[in-house]
Amino acid sequence: MKNFILLLLAAVFCNGNIHTQTVTDYDGNVYKTVTIGSQVWLLENLKVSHYRNGDSIIETKDSIPWAAQTNGAWCYFKNNPNNVKIYGSLYNGYAVVDPRGLAPVGCHIPTDEEWKTLEMFLGMSANTANLTDWRGANEGAMLKEIDTIHWHWPTGNAATNISGFTALGSGWRNHSNPAGYTSFINLTNTGQWWTSTYRGSDLWMRNLCVYHTDIYRTYYPKQHGCAVRCILDFGAKINVQNQENTIQTYPNPVATILFVKLKSFESADLQIFNSIGREIMKIPLSAGENKIDVSTVPNGIVIAYIKTTDGKYSSFKIIIKH
Repeated sequence: MKNFILLLLAAVFCNGNIHTQTVTDYDGNVYKTVTIGSQVWLLENLKVSHYRNGDSIIETKDSIPWAAQTNGAWCYFKNNPNNVKIYGSLYNGYAVVDPRGLAPVGCHIPTDEEWKTLEMFLGMSANTANLTDWRGANEGAMLKEIDTIHWHWPTGNAATNISGFTALGSGWRNHSNPAGYTSFINLTNTGQWWTSTYRGSDLWMRNLCVYHTDIYRTYYPKQHGCAVRCILDFGAKINVQNQENTIQTYPNPVATILFVKLKSFESADLQIFNSIGREIMKIPLSAGENKIDVSTVPNGIVIAYIKTTDGKYSSFKIIIKH
C-alpha cells in the first residue's frame, strides 16, 4: 500500500522536490520536469538557440531591429549571457509559432487552454480562467519560486510554490522602441510566458508579478519578447479506479470541513497524503455524507485516497485554503 501511494502521488502531483524525467534540447541543455495534475512541465525556461531541425534562431541584440523583426528571434535579458543560466532566454512570438519547432523533441509550447488547465488545477474556476487581465486569487503565488533573489518582493514574499512550477521573475522585452524607453523590463519583478495560441495576429501569454498573487492573461504582438516554458506532449498517466458516480468530495478548495459522500457503499477508509507521500489523516467513512475536519491540514494540494469495501479505490486532488 505504501509503495502504491507514493507512485500515485508521483503520477497525480509532485512538488519541486520530485522530478519525473529530464528533457534535452538541440543545444544540449538538460531540463528537469515537474508533474502538476495531468500535465508534465519543464522546470526551467527554455534556453535553446536553434529550432528542432538544427536551424539557428536569430539572436537580436539591438532594440530597433528587435521591434521590426518578422522572423523568429531570441536574446538574453539585457544581452547578458549570465542571465540565461537562471532565467532562460527571451523569444519573440515568431519563434514560438515557427513550424520548425522551438520546443525540444517530445515537448511543445503550451496552448492557452493548457495554461487554463494548469490554473484550474490550482483552484481557478473555468469562468475565471476564461477572463483577461488579473484573474484568480493565489494561483500565481502557487507558481512562484519562494525567494527574495529572483523575485524582489516589495512587502514580503507571498509565494508558496505549492505546484512546484518554480516560476522566476525573468522579465520581458518590449515590442516597440519609443524614444527614452528601455527595451528590457522588470527582471526579478515580472515574469511573462508565451502560449502558442493566436488571438487575431497576436499570441496569448501569461504574466506573474511581484505585486500580485493572481495570474494575468493577455495577448501581445509577436514582436514582444517573453520567456517560454514547455510542456510534454504526453502528460502524466494515472492508473486509478475512480468511482466518481458513487463517491463525491466537496467543496474544493476547502477551508475547514470536507464532505465525503458514499452513495453505494456501507463504509470506506479515507487517507489524506501530502505531496511527498506522508500520511496526514486516516478516517473511517460510513454510508451517506461524512464531515471531515481538515482545519489542521496545512494549506496546499493534498491527495485524498478512498478504499471501499469492495477493494476498489479512488483518488481526489483536494486544495486546502484556510
